[in-house]
Amino acid sequence: SEESTEPTSNPTGNWINFSDTTWYVASNTSFTISTAEALAGFAKLVNEGNDFTNKTIELGSDILGFDLAAKIFGGDEKELSRTIISQPAILAMSLMALEAAKSKGIEASAVAGHSLGEYAAMAASGMLTYENAFKAIKYRSEAMDKAAQANPGGMAAVLGLKADVIEQTCKEIEDGGEYVLSLIHISEPTRQAEIS
Repeated sequence: SEESTEPTSNPTGNWINFSDTTWYVASNTSFTISTAEALAGFAKLVNEGNDFTNKTIELGSDILGFDLAAKIFGGDEKELSRTIISQPAILAMSLMALEAAKSKGIEASAVAGHSLGEYAAMAASGMLTYENAFKAIKYRSEAMDKAAQANPGGMAAVLGLKADVIEQTCKEIEDGGEYVLSLIHISEPTRQAEIS
């Protein structure tokens, strides 16, 4: 069949594929137990018989100063939800997926990333070495962890509502005086928003 040059996306809108391979590395630094288990499961799948996985994990562990494999393969929901652990784990998984694709002869014609995903995209493009990507994420995750500990808060996803409805609801909650709440991001056309 003839390949389409029209973009296609999965239901969450995170991956876009053209007839040439284009990778979009999404960002998500919060986990539920099911996604923590999925991360470990995916890591095991990618890890099967692949030397690049061990090299990626070893490199990350050396730079981060903790056993990244233990966190990815054995971490629980609470541990993996800490940004100081989740960011390096997500970067490692992105780099392992990249290497798995390369080992199958798949090369990207373009890469892009959002937030944390920008670092994996920069590594995929060759702009950053894997070592420098892990170093950048180490400093980024440490700074964000420190800020989170000093200023406890949270984030939540809101699906299917228009921005003005979300903003009005946030304002009403803020006017109650107990919380500071803002719309921080909205993805169109899926209307997936993040509030903090």
